[in-house]
Amino acid sequence: MKNVKEVKTIIKTICAKDDAVMLDHDLNVSILDENLRVELNALITSMTFTDLNRVVGYFIEELEGGGINMSDDEMDDPDIYLSFCINECDQTEDALQDFVNVFIDTNRI
Repeated sequence: MKNVKEVKTIIKTICAKDDAVMLDHDLNVSILDENLRVELNALITSMTFTDLNRVVGYFIEELEGGGINMSDDEMDDPDIYLSFCINECDQTEDALQDFVNVFIDTNRI
């Protein structure tokens, strides 16, 4: 995944601002700060589904988990993360695609 450090940094910034992120009960992410939304959008515009799934995972890690690991991590590999979501989290690829689509639609500029 390109720009991993930049994506992690912007997500940490977004999540640190009280008014920057809104999550609903399905963990759909909405970036309320337009400047941060534009900055993140520029980083993720050409990403594939598996890359975008990892970006959403970073939001979940930062907001619901132990925080994003800023050092290199095997979970930074989008294919490994996709496999983890499908196998360990009992998700289907279709469900993950729907989740990523909601993220894209919610945060489109």
